Amino acid sequence: MHTNLYQGYIALEAHLREEAVVNHLAGRGYNVLSTSDTDTRRLFRMSKAQPAADVVAAVTRHRLILAEVKGSDLEHALTQLRVTAQSAHAFYPCIECKVFVRNQAPDPNTEAVNFRGGRFGYRGVRVFRAAFPGEWVLFEYLDEERTTQMVQIGTQPVTVVFGPYV
Repeated sequence: MHTNLYQGYIALEAHLREEAVVNHLAGRGYNVLSTSDTDTRRLFRMSKAQPAADVVAAVTRHRLILAEVKGSDLEHALTQLRVTAQSAHAFYPCIECKVFVRNQAPDPNTEAVNFRGGRFGYRGVRVFRAAFPGEWVLFEYLDEERTTQMVQIGTQPVTVVFGPYV
């Protein structure tokens, strides 16, 4: 019974975080097209077996944001975003992919943050200090020497968005 309660709490927290992301995107004037992975599959005619993004918002007729709300599993988030972007590309030529993480944004003087995942991990790098204080570009470590490469889906870099939005 205790395990079921905890799982219920986790599910509720995830739902509230997804709702916060939907509200954030809608508040920016974007047209929210999907508020769950089930809606996203239906929207882009994806099979039930395919991983899909949690939230989809149209910025313009040609520009789309795919958002995945995660606690810490960046690897799964990137899979969900890649598969969804592949299906959405027929409808939208420009697709931005964002992973909304539970963590609060680091100290304002911090320029980079490490994340677990992949073979050697990931690194979020602050780019636009004033305009997007909580949105950082995602890099993947390629080797033990800490060589990095920007994570891209299509031609667009993937960004990590820290709270307060989630």
